[in-house]
Amino acid sequence: MVLNDCELHTLFSGRIRVLQSQHGYRFSLDSILLGHFAGSRISGITADLGTGCGILPIILARNPLAVKVIGLELQAGLAALARQNMELNGCQDRVMIVQADLRAACPGLGAGTCDAVVTNPPFYAAGSGRTNQRQQQAVARHELHGTLEHFIAAAALLLRPAGRFAAIFSAARVMDLLGCMRSRRIEPKAIQFVHPHAHEAAAMVLVEGVRNAGVEAKVVPPLIVHAEDGSYTEAARKIFDTL
Repeated sequence: MVLNDCELHTLFSGRIRVLQSQHGYRFSLDSILLGHFAGSRISGITADLGTGCGILPIILARNPLAVKVIGLELQAGLAALARQNMELNGCQDRVMIVQADLRAACPGLGAGTCDAVVTNPPFYAAGSGRTNQRQQQAVARHELHGTLEHFIAAAALLLRPAGRFAAIFSAARVMDLLGCMRSRRIEPKAIQFVHPHAHEAAAMVLVEGVRNAGVEAKVVPPLIVHAEDGSYTEAARKIFDTL
């Protein structure tokens, strides 16, 4: 059964199929970049905080080292859509979608039960900028039902010692992200800025962290998404080709 108001998208030469709402929340490039960034860094049991339509668990489940992926989603409609997307991609046996508020206890998940946690939290603080009038998009982009601190606190609770964390966030708030991580003993280890064009400031940042690790971080070369003619750069195309 296809949920109402949904359309099917085929991605990466047919390797992934995703149902998305025509008028509700729709994933964007940030989820794909995080999937690629985190994919080579995770193993074991992985939680995705704020899974939306489930695009990240689908990407992560393609990694044979990801034994189990658990997608947590607050909104009931998106959680139902994510479950359907798992079936569409044949990964329902390795991915579990849980409707839960990460600010409270997560059903079936206890402290230190995850080997890795990934998240694409809302980029904007509540009250900043223009809030989308559609509820799904508003919750996904603004901190209406969970701040950055809530997301990092949930990650820290779920991660085992030496567990890995990966996130994509607004580059303008990179210090907020790094500060929250350190306050919860998730030490930043790799930082990569994402620029729309080579001549433009970074729009997003990808960060890897390790729970209870020592102090030392590496700033890796930036990712430039678009060439001057508007096409994707070779680096961006390589990411799409590997997913």
